[in-house]
Amino acid sequence: MRLLSTAALSIALAAVSAGVMLPQGAMAQKDKKTEAPAGPKLSLSKGFQPGAQALQKLAQEQKWEEAKAKIAEITPTATKPDDNYFLGQISLNVGLSLKDEALQRKALEQLIATGLTPAAEVPKFHYYVAQFATKTNDWPAARSNFEAAAKGGFGGPGTYAVLANTYFAQARRQIVNNQYSPAGKQMIQPGL
Repeated sequence: MRLLSTAALSIALAAVSAGVMLPQGAMAQKDKKTEAPAGPKLSLSKGFQPGAQALQKLAQEQKWEEAKAKIAEITPTATKPDDNYFLGQISLNVGLSLKDEALQRKALEQLIATGLTPAAEVPKFHYYVAQFATKTNDWPAARSNFEAAAKGGFGGPGTYAVLANTYFAQARRQIVNNQYSPAGKQMIQPGL
């Protein structure tokens, strides 16, 4: 049995070849369209700037544990959305470097809450927050963030499937004698 017809293979190869043969100007045009959206230009508050500069220096030197401590220290001085956006960006980098999922989740939530995150990135951030919430069995946060990601068009129809699965995962804790308890059955219903 043939998986690909000769005609389909010819069309696919022609399409790939056409992409390779684009003139240089067209390729440059295509690259401009696929660039990630730039973040906002930030104006940090005066009380936050000294701590932010120290935090940025620690991050540049890759002193991640010290940077994590500095984040906790300067968080109370963040008074503007710009301050919180900056703090969220650095916190996300520190969390990624330390493989600290709690810090990553907090950073993404902070970035979303500022209202400064580029609109194209917000659904993606909601999706990752939902994944972190799922890992910690924080079902309400997982659901609300999966819903926001799905409404924003991130993840395609699979996001709705993962959202539905949160109801089943929570209901699994309600199994008695190899059957769902009445409370477990109620938890499953919204996921159907």
